[in-house]
Amino acid sequence: MKTCTEIAAGLRSEWLDLLERDSMGDPRLHPGWILDPASGPRPVIYTERNRTRLRSLAVLRPERTRPLGTGPSLVSYTLVCDRLMGDGGPESCTAFAGALARSLASGAVDYIQFNDLEQGSPLWDALHAIDREHGATLHCHRTPPARWWVDLPAQPERYWAKFSSKTRGSLRYRVRKLQKLGSEFLAYTSPQDMPALTAAITTLYPSTWQHRRHGLAGSPYLSEPGLWEFVANLGALRSYVLWLQGRPLAYVVGTQWNHHFITIETGYDTAHRELGAGTVLTYLMLEDLIARRSPHVVDWGFGDYDYKRVFSTRSTHSGRALLVARRLRPQCVARLAFTALEARLLLSAVLKRIGIFQQVKRLYHKA
Repeated sequence: MKTCTEIAAGLRSEWLDLLERDSMGDPRLHPGWILDPASGPRPVIYTERNRTRLRSLAVLRPERTRPLGTGPSLVSYTLVCDRLMGDGGPESCTAFAGALARSLASGAVDYIQFNDLEQGSPLWDALHAIDREHGATLHCHRTPPARWWVDLPAQPERYWAKFSSKTRGSLRYRVRKLQKLGSEFLAYTSPQDMPALTAAITTLYPSTWQHRRHGLAGSPYLSEPGLWEFVANLGALRSYVLWLQGRPLAYVVGTQWNHHFITIETGYDTAHRELGAGTVLTYLMLEDLIARRSPHVVDWGFGDYDYKRVFSTRSTHSGRALLVARRLRPQCVARLAFTALEARLLLSAVLKRIGIFQQVKRLYHKA
């Protein structure tokens, strides 16, 4: 694996070609951004080649962290966008997992972090094989949360056939109700739209539950303005704001690349929760995605929420995972961190089973 200073111009060209051919590509992995010093700490770049061309590539961000929030610091790599670009089949994933295990064994890195590792994927299997072969220990969820997707049909307007007439009528009623109150739905897709989008999110974000819990760090858009300017200049920005009487009520920050639409960030004004602004915005957004430049896939990102269940056509299961060096300190810290995470997921599962999860979640967001 190499640092960005070792990336030759020829590899940049091959990297871009790999991204442009990737049906599930993500503009945040564009070499123009990743290799820009403004994007953050120098990344580590993994590449695998066959005889004639670049076969796969991954970007890892190095950082020194405290997984428990306090106590000893560890050196980690995070897989950016949770993607092995290019060939993501079993052979390539096995080679990638082996390279990660060697980095851990070298002593230079304590653990590798995956924010959203899909259960049953080739990378999941390859990392479990490394664990069984004692190269490193994989800490992951026993039962990962659901991740939701929309696969739009060849004729995208047929997507709405999944809803009963009663359900779609209810959604349209919510839209009309907000329209009578003075709502407006706007799309933001160009560099010229950036000032208005930034102003809307800057105004609304302090009224979201994410701000109350996480501060500015809870907003990928506001915490990385340079990235979103870059994405807009690529023509990959696709974001939406629902306005009410001149004030932003809810927003979605998204990207679209190679027919793959990803929701990166969502937020709504919790003072007007009763208006169902998030559901209305999602409905209007899907109407726009179907009417113009329809993607093949809508990726809601990680997180299991009711609105995703309503609008999705399928689900996978994925969650956080740590590949940890077999040394005492990183093993102890990782085990404690994952025990706390598993306890939180177990509590969520119990609350869902007894039917009070949504009530508890609303109380959490209000706190």
